[in-house]
Amino acid sequence: MKTKPLHERNINSRGYSFSELLKGQIYTVNERSVLFCEETGEVYDHATRTEITDDAVVSAVMTLIDQDKETLAAREAFAVEMSNGDPILARVLTWHLWFNTSLGNPYRVEGVDFYEVGRNSSHQFYAGVKDGQRYRMSSGYDSTYDEKGEPILDSHGYEVEELVQNVSEVSSFDGYYGHC
Repeated sequence: MKTKPLHERNINSRGYSFSELLKGQIYTVNERSVLFCEETGEVYDHATRTEITDDAVVSAVMTLIDQDKETLAAREAFAVEMSNGDPILARVLTWHLWFNTSLGNPYRVEGVDFYEVGRNSSHQFYAGVKDGQRYRMSSGYDSTYDEKGEPILDSHGYEVEELVQNVSEVSSFDGYYGHC
């Protein structure tokens, strides 16, 4: 059986848990959701927020973290290789590979190759580069309106939506790009 390249392996963590007291990666160990607090290095039960001191669970989490670091390093190396020496493109491809497990084809808009780097419930977010310049794009659907400002409805009474893409050249990639 053929195995996937290391950079295409799934990440073990499910994402971040944000609270005032605990911030970190969430992992599943023995069907139990646990949180690794990056600041303190401690492991907590995600549901109860109580510290876990069981050596077997802590060891399992550390193994998952090491696997994730290895996978992310492989993704970054792959992105650098695919960027042909362009550091901005390498950053975009690395970011895209953090969000996706494979490179795929870019989404070309206005002559810029964009790669998806995040999303939320209503939009997808992309980063791109062309001629050394950084670009960002958000893409989502919005209602359409007639000349009186009233929503246009289809034959079933639902608002007609159209794809809206906002592309802008940016000096940096700072800002919100969804939940990635």
